[in-house]
Amino acid sequence: MPASLPLPPASGTRAQSAALIDSSAPRVLIAVDAYPPDAREAAHFTRQLVSELAAKGHEVHLVCPSDRGRPRVERVNGVTVYHLRSLPALMQPTRRVVMRLGLRTCVERLIDRIAPDVLHVQSHSVIGRAVAGAARRAGLPVVADTSHRLLQRVRAGQGLGLDVKPVTRGVDPARVRPSGTLTEGTRARFRLPDRDKVPGARRQSSSWARLSVAGLGLALAMLATVHVPGNRDPIRDVISYYALDSATVWPYTVGGLSLATGTFALGIALHRLLPRGSGPACALIITGASTLLLSVLFPTDPPEVVTPHGLVHRYAAMTAGLVVPAAGSLLARRLRTVPGWAHTSRHVGRAAITCWVSLLAFLASQVPTWSEVAARTESMRWHGGGLFERILMVSEIVMLMILAVRAAQTRPRT
Repeated sequence: MPASLPLPPASGTRAQSAALIDSSAPRVLIAVDAYPPDAREAAHFTRQLVSELAAKGHEVHLVCPSDRGRPRVERVNGVTVYHLRSLPALMQPTRRVVMRLGLRTCVERLIDRIAPDVLHVQSHSVIGRAVAGAARRAGLPVVADTSHRLLQRVRAGQGLGLDVKPVTRGVDPARVRPSGTLTEGTRARFRLPDRDKVPGARRQSSSWARLSVAGLGLALAMLATVHVPGNRDPIRDVISYYALDSATVWPYTVGGLSLATGTFALGIALHRLLPRGSGPACALIITGASTLLLSVLFPTDPPEVVTPHGLVHRYAAMTAGLVVPAAGSLLARRLRTVPGWAHTSRHVGRAAITCWVSLLAFLASQVPTWSEVAARTESMRWHGGGLFERILMVSEIVMLMILAVRAAQTRPRT
């Protein structure tokens, strides 16, 4: 059962996104897993907190499980409450829980439309974790607190804390509590280790990016190694023919597996690192990695031979040759608006253009082989196809390497 709800209409600017109340007021989004009529203490504390924030002039939005099961949006005492689709808990029928299916997309859409100034995570359960993750990906400030000192600060006119800054690689315990301190109870509740920084999405992204750099570098080295024996014509013979020779089969296999691994790792790194909207390009990169793996596991056929595994190789290699440049083109356009990535987008765009040109040249070189008459003429087979395929392969690896190196160099903002 997807977690969905009717959202306020999308708007083009941040100032237009607050149509419900004054857009000049500080905008706060609070994520809770318990809210009245839930009888738990945390639910009543949250109601006091949102009431105090609304009384101080804040624009308060709250997301919580629906007490009726069905999703809805309502306005209660100056607070906009988003009730997510929920089910009764098995052991506690009076408690409602939100299903994880579709929750991430729903929360990201909600944050995009509300455009909050700060997000407050009241609990570390399903909704709290989803909102905290979406906030990290969007680079928004996060406050995590369940203590009554927060309510006291709000009542004293001190707000949620003046030192709140964007948290991009996990919850920063130095800013978890507005007072700047962190008790053992809060550490245990939010599962925070006893250190200054908690590794999150950005650190994991850096690890995936470094793996991608290593895989792509090894693939480039193996691509050069297979040409050392010189038993194939680099102008006419395609790279896949190196799998048919005993002297080059292992460098070819290692290079292909390294390329697939590096491409897959890059897709994961960019998915964790880039903001919302880059999902299709990351999916294309992962698809390219899968098809590259298939092309290695299913070797090509010798000339004049057609087998099922050879057909799998050809279709997989052609799919990889299409989706990787397509992903590069999408990222080149998307990264223009991402801070710090504009320079990278220009290099990626140039590499993607080179990929498309070499791909079209390679396809054009195959026209003679698609003709039954020309297929009988050996002199017309693979007329420059090997050269164009090598240009395409090198261009794709260079484009992916540019993205991987940039992702590996990215550091969390403080």
